[in-house]
Amino acid sequence: MKQATFTSTARSLALATLLALVFPMTASAQAGDRIQVPGDFATIQAAIDGAGDGQTIEVGPGIYNETLFVNKSLTLVAAAGPGLTLVHAGGASTAISIGTVEGDFDPDTGIHPDFVRIEGFHVLGWSERGIAQRLGSGTVEIIGNQLTATEGDTRSAIVISGGDDSRIEGNVILGTSFGESGLSSSGILTVGAMAASVRNNEVSGTDIGIALAAGFGQTDPSWAESAVIDLADNDIQATEVGIGIFGPVKDASLVGNHIANVTTRGITIEDFDGSGEFAERLSIINNQIIEFGTRAYTSSLRPVTGLELRDNLISSNSLNSWGFEIGTGTSDVLVSGNEINIAGVAIFLRPLTDALIEDNDLNGQIAAMGISSAGHADNLIRENRIRGGIIFQDQANIDGYTVTANQLLSTPGTFPLGINVAINADSSAGPLAATCNWWEDPSGPSLTAGGQGTSVSEHVNFEPWKTAPEGSCDGEAAFASSIAAASATILSITPDTHVPSQSLPTVLVLDQYGNPFANVQVSFELQASTGSIGGAVQLSDSDGLAQLGSWMLGDEPTQTVIATANDLDGSPISFTVNTDAIFHDRFESE
Repeated sequence: MKQATFTSTARSLALATLLALVFPMTASAQAGDRIQVPGDFATIQAAIDGAGDGQTIEVGPGIYNETLFVNKSLTLVAAAGPGLTLVHAGGASTAISIGTVEGDFDPDTGIHPDFVRIEGFHVLGWSERGIAQRLGSGTVEIIGNQLTATEGDTRSAIVISGGDDSRIEGNVILGTSFGESGLSSSGILTVGAMAASVRNNEVSGTDIGIALAAGFGQTDPSWAESAVIDLADNDIQATEVGIGIFGPVKDASLVGNHIANVTTRGITIEDFDGSGEFAERLSIINNQIIEFGTRAYTSSLRPVTGLELRDNLISSNSLNSWGFEIGTGTSDVLVSGNEINIAGVAIFLRPLTDALIEDNDLNGQIAAMGISSAGHADNLIRENRIRGGIIFQDQANIDGYTVTANQLLSTPGTFPLGINVAINADSSAGPLAATCNWWEDPSGPSLTAGGQGTSVSEHVNFEPWKTAPEGSCDGEAAFASSIAAASATILSITPDTHVPSQSLPTVLVLDQYGNPFANVQVSFELQASTGSIGGAVQLSDSDGLAQLGSWMLGDEPTQTVIATANDLDGSPISFTVNTDAIFHDRFESE
């Protein structure tokens, strides 16, 4: 039996040898086998050249001083990870090229593999691109690598232009010496990518942490489309810009990213290659943007169609910092559930339409919301907690907004700003609709109104308002409601003398919310007596107080003054002086 098995095996080996002589085979033809470097090939490039389409090349630990050109579909993996497997490009423009990277931009020529995966390498020593696919049409997966910029003119670390369903995940990019600013100096750059996933990467030191771009005008527009990009859970620190979105990128989702210590903008919307087109259906959800120089999110004069800013945490102590700057012409907007604490303006709105701004916590030391320029329409601001007030300025048309059900709160140490329609705002279509807000006091807004809450300017219809943060909307302008004694109502004083000024009958006038109310007429009347009074008619002062001018007592044992304020609760009030006991004590002693 053993002999038979041996004979069968020997025959198989002989047949294989014969076939090898007739049809010579390279290592690449060993279908399903992993190619080992340095076991099968001394260099990575030699392994790539010898590999068959779709094979896996496993690279062992070591320093590989070479550049790589991947000209076919394959998986290139460093089993020991980036800590032990280094590819050093020695100053070449690109360290790892996936298909044709150098030369003219032309998607119809060159080599473009269908699928390439690069995993687990430490890549350094390039001058323009670390790992790059240019004008590709296939799928690229760049997973778990480290890319360190070491050259003075280093540009982007990872670049994918073109292709579908690509993944850039779990990479660490250290760009301490990136020399060129702008789009070409991004940690990660996708151009014209469809359904790409950019997740769980760490980027620091670059000009732009991660950039998404579309609409490259020098090529076929259909190739340059970029849509359904998933950019999530990335950590971007110490860059100039956190995330840049260039041109008409569509249906991008930025979710759960952490952006910190950027010198200018956290997320910015920009033009690309002069296309004049901008992002559409952009979702920015549950991100943290902490300590930035100018803006957490900005599109400035660039419109976005379909913008969602939801559940983000924004914080910066920079005096020039704004939270969200939503650009001119932006439409179909949802801003909800965000927490913004900022030294400047929490949300700045340029002309936009169909915006819902609700359930945000906004705290701006300059203003919680600034609204500027003409062209706003059909926008609703509701159910927000606003510290720092809302300011309409620079020709902003107030008829483009309804402001309701918000809590307009003061910031300690600053003017208690609620809503201010500046003199240069456009109120020609009538007052701002701003009913049913809570102004931090049951009596309603202050300044141009009579309440004790945060301020309101002219050109604002604020009645009725909420009388508690979660209360009913039944607040109305303050009116005199009641009077109460503000001095003792029963005294004992020597007859035929003046009542001391501090003891003169005094009343307090209150409004319906229990606050002092000024300019209410109070009349004082002396009941039958040989004494006299002066200043019998008084107006309540700013503290709500009205005091009898003077009172000379007669010789009656009991003398009374009655204070009256017509139709107010608590009126009239009697003030009585007893002289009988004092007179009796004197008579007995004599």
